[in-house]
Amino acid sequence: MPGKIMIVGDCLAEVGSRKGALGGFQPLICSTLEDAAAKIRSNSDIYLIVICRRQADLDGYGLARELETISGEHSIPVVLVKDQDGLLQALSSAHPHHAALLQAIFNQSSLGIAVGLPLEPGEWSENLYPIVNDAFKRIAGRSRRELVEQGWGQVIHPQDAAREREQRRLLEEGKILSYSMEQRILRPDGSQVWVELTATPFAQPGTESKRTIYMIKDISDRKSVEERLSESERSKAVLLKNLPGMAYRCLWDRSWTMQFVSEGCEPLTGYSAESLLYNRDLSFNDLIAPEYRELLWQKWQEVLSERRSFEFEYEITTKSGERKWVLEMGMGVFNERGEVEALEGIIIDITERKESELQLKRISELDLITGLPNRRALRAVMAEDGRSGEYPQRAVVLFNLRRINTINSIYGFSFCEYLLRSVAQRLAGHCTPTRHLYQAAYGRFAFYIQEPLSRGELIEFCAQVVETLKTVAIVNTYGCGIGIRQIGGELAEPEDLIHHAGISAERADRSRPFAYRFYDEDLAAELDRLSEIEELLLRVAYGEREDALFLEFQPIIDASTQRIYAFEALARLDGGPLGIVSPGEFIPIAEENQLIVPIGKLIARKACAFLSGLEKRGLKGYKISINVSAIQLAQEDFVDEIFAVMREAGLQPNQLCLEITESVFTQNYAAINEKLGVLMQAGTIIAIDDFGTGYSSLAREQELNVNFLKIHKTFIDRLVTAGENQAIAGDIISMAHRLGHAVVAEGVEQEVQKEYLVKHNCDFLQGFLFSRPVSEQAAIKLLEVQEASGRISGGGAS
Repeated sequence: MPGKIMIVGDCLAEVGSRKGALGGFQPLICSTLEDAAAKIRSNSDIYLIVICRRQADLDGYGLARELETISGEHSIPVVLVKDQDGLLQALSSAHPHHAALLQAIFNQSSLGIAVGLPLEPGEWSENLYPIVNDAFKRIAGRSRRELVEQGWGQVIHPQDAAREREQRRLLEEGKILSYSMEQRILRPDGSQVWVELTATPFAQPGTESKRTIYMIKDISDRKSVEERLSESERSKAVLLKNLPGMAYRCLWDRSWTMQFVSEGCEPLTGYSAESLLYNRDLSFNDLIAPEYRELLWQKWQEVLSERRSFEFEYEITTKSGERKWVLEMGMGVFNERGEVEALEGIIIDITERKESELQLKRISELDLITGLPNRRALRAVMAEDGRSGEYPQRAVVLFNLRRINTINSIYGFSFCEYLLRSVAQRLAGHCTPTRHLYQAAYGRFAFYIQEPLSRGELIEFCAQVVETLKTVAIVNTYGCGIGIRQIGGELAEPEDLIHHAGISAERADRSRPFAYRFYDEDLAAELDRLSEIEELLLRVAYGEREDALFLEFQPIIDASTQRIYAFEALARLDGGPLGIVSPGEFIPIAEENQLIVPIGKLIARKACAFLSGLEKRGLKGYKISINVSAIQLAQEDFVDEIFAVMREAGLQPNQLCLEITESVFTQNYAAINEKLGVLMQAGTIIAIDDFGTGYSSLAREQELNVNFLKIHKTFIDRLVTAGENQAIAGDIISMAHRLGHAVVAEGVEQEVQKEYLVKHNCDFLQGFLFSRPVSEQAAIKLLEVQEASGRISGGGAS
């Protein structure tokens, strides 16, 4: 059952009793405050409270405030309606995913709210057309179209625009969490409006794009008052009388004994100024909410010790029992001996602004797709748990739906959003008072466990959730990685802990559809190593540590002459304390961080420099082969860069061979094949590396602009394990020749493999039988021996 709706007022009882009228919600009918309070205390699943405004014996607004106080931390939404139709409309705003409710809040707010409003003309994203409520358009004096076309920077006063642009930049770069400032709006009719603006970031679901939420309040009246009151000394009296709060002078004691209180005291507190003077009826300390009393005293101590001005927000309780947010601004009055004689200042009611901020905070902490609290909300809860410095026993369990972007591409965003909502609904069944569910990121759900669970208990919890996830067919197909970050007795930032859980989920065993991994010392060490390699690659890519990247060279043998025909340049990374890092480890990291382009260029330069050095030694007629990634090939200037590197080394195009894998043709086939054609026409050799393990086929090879095929080692190994009669390497060689391609056999390690390949007319051989990858000096020695003896010394020379 979705939950319960409490209906207060007899005029709505008929709708509550009508079957199906509440869309599956169970009605709770009551007619008095006492009855309503009792039902709130005894029912924890009340989703909405609806009050009839036309009930003769009920004050609807007063009752709403009473019930809001009674519901306390549950914060049950309250809706006032005038008849049965109003009730049904209210229910349409009570959808479990909150989308309609958020829309109602947005449209009915007295504050101007805009989401994604561009700063400059034409900056708005195609993924999110700016959303602007009526209050925002009214205050700005412009339609949404005008606001979008002009940009916020053109709407505000030029003297305010520079600061706005700077604050917006800091917000979008993540250097500040939000900002508030007073600005002037220039309306089309020439009038000027002062507003108080608050801005906070907004992450658009399903994309990497970030936008800004603006909230503005018209403060023109207050600014006008301030300007008038500053004109002369006579304005002081007007200031004290018209300020939205009270001015005061008090002693610095625990009671805040008032020596002077302005007339604004009674509208603010409900008490007359005389009641507070010298604590006649009560002290000002009695008005301060208990949780702020000690904190307020400490704040004053801090500023008085440094003789700074004071500014602090806190809550007071008025004579009627209402809680109000106030802003106190003041400073100390010191005597000739430097002792505090009194405190003077002003206290202003900021309840409306605080409620608006809290409303904006609630919106910013809610995922609009699933209706779940988002990552920002999770960080806030975790920060509260860690306020003392060290976390109690807690855990973050993160479920990372695999292939979510693939699902998006195949089925579209609408289906993917439906999927996420469906998963959220099912996972919500595992929530308890100590286990809360959050949307940590697109396709990532996190449980924050606020109870001490052992490793075994956490594994059991994950198993229960997995059984639930398996009921969603597409999730059962693609699987889910699960990351577990146990927390307890440590100092850490919430974002770091969430990140640890996310990394653990990504590193979970991908060979199983559902696998979990704890964040532990081993994973931390992996991440430290990854971070060090990333940092080193950055320094290599930008020229600070080019020496850390070095090449080894493996000979490619001409099968007909048994002489070295070329060398394949193989990159290595000297990681210092990390040891020598293989290309299998650092190349994927370079590709992931978009560093493969500068690093690939450096490899090409070093390889061509090696061949150029051979020629200067008189060792001529050889070629050099380098590996090229798909990311490099995708660059528009790739061909020009290759030619530039060859010119720099003084080489001809036919002295260089570029090795590419079949996978490069899976995307943008035509464009890549065209680039290879330009290189081939100039004389550059193009080879398909690891042929037979990837995307292409022999039929497809006929269409490709390539010269060589390099048969993968697995086919060569079968010459030993399966025998000559079952091997297909000879067939591959024969068909490649018919298509006009030369063939290189990789991984030749035994004499029997070599004999078979020579017998079947393989053009070139490469492998440990001839030589392992060797240093530059060792490669030169191999050539010198060959030049002297007529052939390379075999047996895996090193």
